[in-house]
Amino acid sequence: MDYAFCVLLCTQAERASFIGSVDALYLKTEAANKAQKEYTSWPEYTAAFLAGIQFTKGTDKAFRESMKDKEAFIVKLLASDHSPLQKVGWNTDLFVLKERNEESRLKIQ
Repeated sequence: MDYAFCVLLCTQAERASFIGSVDALYLKTEAANKAQKEYTSWPEYTAAFLAGIQFTKGTDKAFRESMKDKEAFIVKLLASDHSPLQKVGWNTDLFVLKERNEESRLKIQ
């Protein structure tokens, strides 16, 4: 869940104007590249994401409750011929952003 959560947080931070679009793109791209190296497939990545959700929920019961409305969507995402996960291979080449200089780097205080 760590890389997916990073992308989610960056998206939300950009929408709330906490970070700019350049910083958001840089951080999301970095997370996506790291995820590709860490996992071997969309199903493996999804399993790790779900394990992360389960960990944050604290109990199996809380996890099951939170997944009730998401289960059908996740099954479709992994199995449907129309799913973007079936159309975009896990090892799709992603662009790599060049290293930013210190002045343009996001500062978190």
